[in-house]
Amino acid sequence: MPISTVYTQYFIEELDTDGHAPMKFYCDDGRVYYCKYRLNLKKEIELDFLTYEVVAHELLQYLNIPTPPIAFVNVTEGSFDHNELRRNKSHCAPGIVCFGSQEVVSRILSPIEKISNKYDFNQLANPADLLRIALFDQWVGNADRGKPIDEGYNFNLLMADLDKKQQYVAFDHAFIFGGENQLRIFNPQSVGFQKDSLLGCEYFWSVLRYIPTENCLNAIEQFFVLLQTDEWHTIISNTIAECATTWPLPPNMEERIINFLSSRAANRPDRLDMLQETIQNHLLQHRS
Repeated sequence: MPISTVYTQYFIEELDTDGHAPMKFYCDDGRVYYCKYRLNLKKEIELDFLTYEVVAHELLQYLNIPTPPIAFVNVTEGSFDHNELRRNKSHCAPGIVCFGSQEVVSRILSPIEKISNKYDFNQLANPADLLRIALFDQWVGNADRGKPIDEGYNFNLLMADLDKKQQYVAFDHAFIFGGENQLRIFNPQSVGFQKDSLLGCEYFWSVLRYIPTENCLNAIEQFFVLLQTDEWHTIISNTIAECATTWPLPPNMEERIINFLSSRAANRPDRLDMLQETIQNHLLQHRS
């Protein structure tokens, strides 16, 4: 399904985050979007991150993992005042197209949060998705979720209400494929197992301790079975084609992403097999 294009109506605020400092806009579809564009003087290479966001969203949709709706957000004349911007001031202008993540009614998972008892666990609508998000992060080389910060961890997870419970919603995927240090050079050998990830967080294990080991192992196996099909290859191809009509992309981005996500490098074990085995062993060691 094609990605929607919306137009900004009025500016709400700029978020002072450690990352892309998204701009919050009300748009012509009646929705509010967190909008990311260029921040630094890295020419157009920084726009790759916007494509990574779209790619991650489409893959999460394929895997049936909750994530906010997205859109291409066209910034219109008169919808903002440059004096209200700080970090986006240099590059925000009428006619630019941002990556937009739709606002959902939720709260951000606290950096120091953890599940203390079975009652807390039973308030989670989709606890097994936390494991699947951790698997997704390893597959796409997410260098951001689970990264240690000054106090706790950066989870990049929303908690949204669902049937009187709390549902995990994954967001902010600009730093997949190894993050900023691997921009345009990532490959299956340069981006390995992500140690700073959900798999290293106390919160993650405080949830998983209430999910039987057999269920966890089955979820891991089912996840990697989904990756053995070619269906997601088509998703990547279509997504890159859509993004290329909006932002300037390197000519080999599609090929390199597909190669990264499915590579069988010569004289090396299959990357997917390696990740599955590593994660299974990590789980069993933690449970022993």
